[in-house]
Parts: sequence; C-alpha cells; structure tokens
Amino acid sequence: ALEAQHVLRLGLRVASLDRVAGDEVDVDVYAAQEAHELARALELLKKAKEDKPMSSLPQLFTEIKRDELVNIYKGKGTANEKEAIYEMLMSINPSQSNYWRRIRQ
Repeated sequence: ALEAQHVLRLGLRVASLDRVAGDEVDVDVYAAQEAHELARALELLKKAKEDKPMSSLPQLFTEIKRDELVNIYKGKGTANEKEAIYEMLMSINPSQSNYWRRIRQ
C-alpha cells in the first residue's frame, strides 16, 4: 500500500511538471524545484523496487510515464543530475534504456 501511494504521488508530480515544461510562461525556478522533488520521488520508487524486486508497479509506472519523464529531464540540469536520473531509471526499468539514454543528451 505504501509503495502504491508513492507511485501515485510520483505520477501526479510527473503530470504536473510535464504540463509546466510545455508552457510558454517563464517557469524555470518552479520547474527546477519540481524536477528536484521528482528526483527525490524517483529515489523512493527505486527503493521500493529494491525492497520488493518482484513488484511490477515501479516498472509499470516508468513504462506509462517514460515519455513524460524523458521530456522533463532531457537537455535540462547538469551532467551529474542527468546521470543520476538516468541511473535511477535504469535500476527501476532497464528495459526502457533507449528512452533513458535521451536524458543524457
């Protein structure tokens, strides 16, 4: 149940940030704060995957939200930040590596 709550909150953050990223308004500060919060939520999702490796929820979530996650992080942040996000997503769902590589660009 706790894992599902984390995934639901993460999904809401991804949807919110993806909408903001597409707006024409200057929202760099907001987007940076939300991207940081999203990174923390991804860390929780990674931990959930490590704690229950047979759970399909983290993998399913990243498959459903992969395009949004890539759009949020692609071309934004420092090389270290992008690498950290890439590594987290790879540990959660390595089958989507073609998508996660785009974050490093």
